Amino acid sequence: MTERQQQLLKLLVDTYIKTAEPVSSQFLAQQGGFGVSSATIRNDLVALEERGYVKAPHTSAGRIPTEKGYRFYIEWFVKSPQPTERARRQLHAGFQADTDHHLHRLVHALSDLTHTAVVLSNGPDESYATGISHLLSHPEFRDFEMIYLLGEMLDRRERWLKQLWKRANNDIIVLIGDEGPFGEEIASMSLVYRPTHHPGLISLIGPVRMNYRQNLAVLQEVQRMLNDTAYDEK
Repeated sequence: MTERQQQLLKLLVDTYIKTAEPVSSQFLAQQGGFGVSSATIRNDLVALEERGYVKAPHTSAGRIPTEKGYRFYIEWFVKSPQPTERARRQLHAGFQADTDHHLHRLVHALSDLTHTAVVLSNGPDESYATGISHLLSHPEFRDFEMIYLLGEMLDRRERWLKQLWKRANNDIIVLIGDEGPFGEEIASMSLVYRPTHHPGLISLIGPVRMNYRQNLAVLQEVQRMLNDTAYDEK
């Protein structure tokens, strides 16, 4: 992939994450500042499509990222992101407000910041979920079939939590579409935290079109908070 094609893919993913609309070659040519003709941009998009990084929905002339395109974007363009000061304050405020319910408060804050559902698991048979309304606010989840899928997913969450536990390690695990247990429309980002006592698992669940850079930044902050050696679960 050429440097221009990499930057073209980055702009396409960033734009699609914001708009949820297929991105046209005309927009990319106008906004990208690549200094080449629209025809060259179209040729680059054809090359990206042939290599499986983008696809054209049958109802649109624009293109959207594929799972492979998102994976490239994460590996090349999501490097050591930092949460905003506002996000950091919101997370820490929820964590410190009430020690008896700090984890539930924290995952609520995490869901509000990332606009995803968040599932907390403290073991094979113990879990807590919040943020379903955030999922339903995304255009991907507004039809009945997706609402049914979400309900089914929550009903069988102990099953897929076991799968996530098996794959989790000290790194944040990102599963895009069919890489994970939820199907092609859904992505997840999961972390394991290891406080003084037993470990726990926190998973963000959202559309494949989620904001990976922002979500990774806040998850890394949460992981640092929960792995703090001064933290003693009450």
